[in-house]
Amino acid sequence: MLHKVILGMFFVPTLALAQADGQVILRPEFAEERHRDAEISGARIMGFSRAQKVSDRSVRIPVSAAVPRAWADSVVCLRVTSVDSLYESRNAYIVNADWGGGIAELDYPTEMATLLNSLLPDGIAALLTKGECAGTELTVSGDGQAGFEATEVTIGGSPEMPPALYLNTFRADETFMWFEGTGLDDVTCEPVEAAARTAYDTVCPLPRELVGAGAVRASVMSFDDGEMGRPLQITVHLPPAAQ
Repeated sequence: MLHKVILGMFFVPTLALAQADGQVILRPEFAEERHRDAEISGARIMGFSRAQKVSDRSVRIPVSAAVPRAWADSVVCLRVTSVDSLYESRNAYIVNADWGGGIAELDYPTEMATLLNSLLPDGIAALLTKGECAGTELTVSGDGQAGFEATEVTIGGSPEMPPALYLNTFRADETFMWFEGTGLDDVTCEPVEAAARTAYDTVCPLPRELVGAGAVRASVMSFDDGEMGRPLQITVHLPPAAQ
């Protein structure tokens, strides 16, 4: 069972401030878990994020996301997973009805800040999608169409780099990514540098030219032993800081 941190007396003033500022509000309970054994998942998309270590003395991990205006008056789910799958959190946030789009600071009261910071940048992947966490599995239908959209998440510091897709390719030999209607060259994805790549094994950095491009359709294809795998498509949101 996920370890739950009750915000208690601190929740009410935080909620009021968030509502006044039109922010994205964490639901009353924050849940995270440190597994004893690796959890194997069949999900293919594990993250759309960028990350940077924070000060070793920091007791918190800043998390922010570029939440589209179209997601106003809805629930979104933030999934944070370590590459070895030993850490995971699944938390829902409420986007206010008057949200105008832009960068939202997400309340992330982890009790494992030291652990998470030690895994940054590529040892932690974050994914923010529209909809409830429960019952929303990150699976892909037979035709390769992803059943959700994702928007960029920043964890820790603010690196001067675009976000990347973190994928579970089941140890494919090669993976490529391209973007419809952009005219950009294909991206060659790289293996994640980690001893245990249980949750995800491949990182696909987005080109700098896509920063602030809005909604972009990304396609991914993997090859293993010369055989072409099942294609994967997902819409990613790359909005500017203010919309």
